[in-house]
Amino acid sequence: KRTYQPKKLQRQKEHGSEKECLQETDVRFSQEDVKGQKALKLLILSMNEYAKKYVCIKKDKEFRFLFKKGDSIVTDAFVCYARESKRRVNRIGIVTGKKVGNAVKRSRARRVIREAFRLIEPLLREKTQKRYDFIFVARAKTPAMKSTEVYLRMEKQLLKRYAAPANNQPDKIQK
Repeated sequence: KRTYQPKKLQRQKEHGSEKECLQETDVRFSQEDVKGQKALKLLILSMNEYAKKYVCIKKDKEFRFLFKKGDSIVTDAFVCYARESKRRVNRIGIVTGKKVGNAVKRSRARRVIREAFRLIEPLLREKTQKRYDFIFVARAKTPAMKSTEVYLRMEKQLLKRYAAPANNQPDKIQK
């Protein structure tokens, strides 16, 4: 850690310290304004069609739980572990081991899987009200595949299992 920071000192000489700047502007927001700003940001994010509709799984504990308790789907492109979630959004975690290849190939495998999931996720949301946690484990073939090929495999397997029509349940008998 550097203790002497010449650029910071130079900025303070030219523009004054941060406290002086705050005292000069002296603009304060009420709690209502802050809540309104947060609501506005959320509204803008919801209007943006490119906003993330899913959240990444990052904790090791959650990965281990899904590996242990999740349903598995095996294809030549990936292995998927999934489990129903109580959250409002689908969550995704991607694992690429050393067997996939060097760092470039592992990164490509992650990008391909992420793109395929981005395309299939709206279909999942549309066809079922349930939300899931997914973990995709890349396989050796994944970096060599196009995202459309992985998408077709995801569509075939994931939609068949998790977005099955609800007509399979017996109807209630009305008296």
